[in-house]
Amino acid sequence: MAETKRKIVTLNCGVEGCCPEVEFIENGEIEIRDDCGGKVKLTKAQWDHLQRIDTEKVVTTP
Repeated sequence: MAETKRKIVTLNCGVEGCCPEVEFIENGEIEIRDDCGGKVKLTKAQWDHLQRIDTEKVVTTP
């Protein structure tokens, strides 16, 4: 069985020990982890869609 290649990027938030990580997995999935143990796993298609969102046009709710 081949080992899955992973690339991990730690986002710099300015406070040591609380910076979220983004892991790019060879199979195309992306996993985002926070310092509290929470995580979200996105497919490549979901990640691509997220990157195309124009945040200026996003409607905010109270």
